[in-house]
Amino acid sequence: MGTTAGVTFTRCAGGELGGLIERLDAEFVSGRGRAASLAVRFPRELTAANLDNVFVARDKDGIAAAIVVKRFRWIVPERECDGAMLGMVWTAPEKRGTSLGSQLLLHVGDALHDRVDFAVLWTSNPAFYARAGWNSADRGCLGRIDGSGSEAASRAAIDFERVRAVWQRRPQCVERDASWQPPIPPPAESLELFERPGAYALAGRRDKALYCYEMLGDESGFAAILDSMRAHCATLYFNENAGSTAHAWLSGQGVRWESKPLAMWLPARERSPSALRGDWYIPWLDRI
Repeated sequence: MGTTAGVTFTRCAGGELGGLIERLDAEFVSGRGRAASLAVRFPRELTAANLDNVFVARDKDGIAAAIVVKRFRWIVPERECDGAMLGMVWTAPEKRGTSLGSQLLLHVGDALHDRVDFAVLWTSNPAFYARAGWNSADRGCLGRIDGSGSEAASRAAIDFERVRAVWQRRPQCVERDASWQPPIPPPAESLELFERPGAYALAGRRDKALYCYEMLGDESGFAAILDSMRAHCATLYFNENAGSTAHAWLSGQGVRWESKPLAMWLPARERSPSALRGDWYIPWLDRI
């Protein structure tokens, strides 16, 4: 913990969490025309049990900036390592332009230095993070294809255990323990599961649009899954890793793609940026 010009950098206290969630919701939910609170979307991260990973800058007026961290285990064929992802990077509107956000970002990077091998975040403002030593590298892309319907396929709660065996076959992943349930990434307001033997897709819904966050498994099941998703939306979007099995298959079905290089990486225990492989891709359902 340190102090700069009357500002203290520390963790969020239990009694402050509710108020912080309200301010984050005002910025990222209601302020953008959305409904479900971030506490509903990301229940593991915005909870009293995770306060050690909710970093804040506090001045005489209270919490002036915040960053939420999710610690995770990253598994790729050649290794396993410890990572941390940063999200909900927020500065109070009346405090913007004071460098509080930059100072808190540096504080979080220092706090994670000896705890993880690397950190990652996603942003449309890379220059801000590059000044703090973050490096851009991302194979993410956004695809789009028209649908022919609008009604939800199912309103039942997602049971991830139904498809865990398929998910475990992917070559790189964030570890998902037995209690893991998918979050609801904005702008979606609910989730839907599309299954066929040996394959599945998880998608979020906002009004008549579906956002497919992961499509995995045997290609033999993809056609039926794609047909089902298109039958239940007016527009179908895909968040994918360029070059993945799903990306290649969908490209042959008329999905139109645009690059979305949003990921930035910060080496921690491993000092060389080359340690962060350019083909690493963290799916949306594992992000905050």
